[in-house]
Amino acid sequence: MFGWLKKPKSLRDYLSETKKVKINGVLFLIKRIDTLDFLKGYSVLMTTYSTYDEKKKVEKVSESSEKLKKLFRDIIVAGVVKPQLTIKDNETDKIHVNDVLADLDLTQKLAAAIITYSKKNTV
Repeated sequence: MFGWLKKPKSLRDYLSETKKVKINGVLFLIKRIDTLDFLKGYSVLMTTYSTYDEKKKVEKVSESSEKLKKLFRDIIVAGVVKPQLTIKDNETDKIHVNDVLADLDLTQKLAAAIITYSKKNTV
């Protein structure tokens, strides 16, 4: 209501903003990501859905699902601040991202939350 009374933020403060989200009972701290880095993922999504209409071979669907899994992995690793996630096998103090990807519902909701938060107020 009184937006003009707010103290201006520094660029560093704006870029380092985070948001707490609770997904399936788990609390995550997420940050904005550069959504332009993940635009290729949109074509992966569209290819995955269009294969059902075109009745392509099963191999094409499995290739698309691997690309989709990589897209989700990249978004989640880039956007989650806490708990700390890793893609490396030898880091025992962090949670491996494949453990998160094993739960499809959690993966979809978390990736959607990160993308939505990244798009918010960017214009």
